[in-house]
Amino acid sequence: SDYTEVVQIRDVLPEGVRFTGEYDLQGADLTNYINYGNEQIWYVTNISAHTRVKITIKVLAVKDGIWNNSMYVWDFPPVNETVNVNSSADLQIIKSVNPSHASKGDIVNWTVTVINHGPSIAYGVYVDDLLPDGLTIVGHAIPGNKTNYNRNTGVWNIGTLGVEEYVTLIIPTRVDVADVHNITNVAAVNATTPDPDESNNIDNDTVFLNPDVIISKTVSNHNTKHNEIVSWNITVTNKGPN
Repeated sequence: SDYTEVVQIRDVLPEGVRFTGEYDLQGADLTNYINYGNEQIWYVTNISAHTRVKITIKVLAVKDGIWNNSMYVWDFPPVNETVNVNSSADLQIIKSVNPSHASKGDIVNWTVTVINHGPSIAYGVYVDDLLPDGLTIVGHAIPGNKTNYNRNTGVWNIGTLGVEEYVTLIIPTRVDVADVHNITNVAAVNATTPDPDESNNIDNDTVFLNPDVIISKTVSNHNTKHNEIVSWNITVTNKGPN
């Protein structure tokens, strides 16, 4: 026969998880429900013979650690289960250059942006961005949000980066070469917090060098008279590399 007495079921959540407000009750009728945030209480009845009452609750992991969840039926010993919450942070790096075409002696600005897509705070974040040959830093690099860029090692120390937080670094450089087709700058982001998707941890951009063009002009006769023909010769020489 059915058990018609009211049964109290109580679930106490640990601090590492947060109740989402969603639950599913099967195998009994609900007479009352109380939500205390980290403690949920159900009062159920009409439990059929040879059946089970099942309550599924959904929680959000909010803190690293091993957390124990205890469920009580009246004053009987609790039933316990643990969950191990590990943090992870999906870091993305974006690299761009302006202008994308330059000549020897021109100033080009490299912009590096790091974004934390979560779901956790990222700790120990840093970027390796050592400039390639052919570039010299001019002035001062501009790191955002009190971060620090070492122009000698190319390491940009960011530290802690919150969920959906981003920081930007601008490195002004001078092009010192003219005998190459292009200069590619690569940057990579790392952190002590595990990254679930490392496919977006490296990015690069390229500045293309304009051809080294020399223009010369000569005249056939520096001293001439009225009605004489004078020829002007204009020569354009492309010294490459493009």
